[in-house]
Parts: sequence; structure tokens; C-alpha cells
Amino acid sequence: MKFIKLKRGDRQKITENFNTSEWFTNHKLNPDTQEVSKSLIETLQVFRDYFGVPIRIASAYRSRPYQKFIAKHNIFAAANSPHSYKIAVDFKFLKDNTANVQKFHEEVENKGKLWHILRKLGIGGFGLYDNFIHIDERPKNGFGNTSFTDKYGRYRIWDKRQKKK
Repeated sequence: MKFIKLKRGDRQKITENFNTSEWFTNHKLNPDTQEVSKSLIETLQVFRDYFGVPIRIASAYRSRPYQKFIAKHNIFAAANSPHSYKIAVDFKFLKDNTANVQKFHEEVENKGKLWHILRKLGIGGFGLYDNFIHIDERPKNGFGNTSFTDKYGRYRIWDKRQKKK
């Protein structure tokens, strides 16, 4: 797996619509230099193109101390998260977020076109939340007991929505 190096304050363009500073997760428990999976960055560009809407990255890389801090204070965060392995991202749409997040939920639930695109690109973790999206490239053995298998391999979906369909 290849990683892109991110440095605090850097604004290097890495895809058509993203630069390195957008992927940098600012927090005092995170280092000044971070890395994120190159293919995950490319996958988020696919999201941007698919929905035709700008995206704001809420969180990408998280150091282990930062992840432990989040897990202690947030019921939605796992102590051993793919964010700490440089292979996860949480994000929102800057336009029509609620509607676009709902479209994503439907794509995942119905195994639609975007689902197949993401699975082919190696996305194996899908977090369904009310106002943001989580995706990750978890390894084949990183699924726990709640995983499924399809023609692309193993995957996991978790639903943390407050108002379920």
C-alpha cells in the first residue's frame, strides 16, 4: 500500500479537487507529519466526482493517543480504528449534506452502482451516520465477527444513525 505524506501547513494538490492540507487532521495529539493511503485519497475523489459536490474531510489519520482520546469521549469511536492505520476517512458534503449522505446510505443498503465502484477500489468498511460518512480500506483480517463476503472479498457495515430508515 502506498501512502501520501502530509505536513502541517502544506497545500500540495494531490487530486483534481483535494490538496494535502484538507487531509491533515489537526489535533495536539497528532504529529506535524502524517500519512494517508494514496488509494483512499483517490477513492474520495471518486465520491467527489460521483456526487458532483465539494467535500469537507472531518478526520483522516489519527495517532494512537488521539484515537484513544476520541474513543474515551465519543461513543461512536473505536479504540482500535482504521484511522490509526492511515486507511480511513470521515467526511461531509459541503452542499446538500443530508440528502447526499442519505443517497450514500441507499447505495450501501441496496448495493447500488457506487457500492460496486467502492468495493472494486478496495473499500471494506462502511460507517452509516446521520450527518457524515466513514469509509476505510481495512485489511482482510480486520473485520471482527460482524463481516460479510461478496465477490470483492470481505466487508463490514455498521449503522450508527439515530433516525434509521
